[in-house]
Amino acid sequence: MYSKDMTTLYHATFEYYWQSIQKHGLGGRGKSNVWCESNPDCQYLAKRQKDAIRFCSDYPNWQDMPIYVLAINVADLDPNLLIEDANIENGDTKLKDLFEYHGIIRKFTLHKVVKRT
Repeated sequence: MYSKDMTTLYHATFEYYWQSIQKHGLGGRGKSNVWCESNPDCQYLAKRQKDAIRFCSDYPNWQDMPIYVLAINVADLDPNLLIEDANIENGDTKLKDLFEYHGIIRKFTLHKVVKRT
């Protein structure tokens, strides 16, 4: 659940998208979701970086691609555009603290690059 004490949210993406994100912002270049269940009009954010990484790691077609983890300062987001992830069903506690942001995220830092073999 969104709370005012959250300071940072994380988004993980593949190296392939990194240059476009730097240039246009996260979500600024259009629809590039890799999951068919994803809403193409939002950016998915996680309270814990390990959850953000897990979603990228689970995608089977890009197993060798490094994952870029972006840290987003919650204060830079419009709270009216941040909602709980609608894809989470049945109160799955393993998938709590996931959010949708219905806007373009222009301010972020590259928090970590996860190399995979």
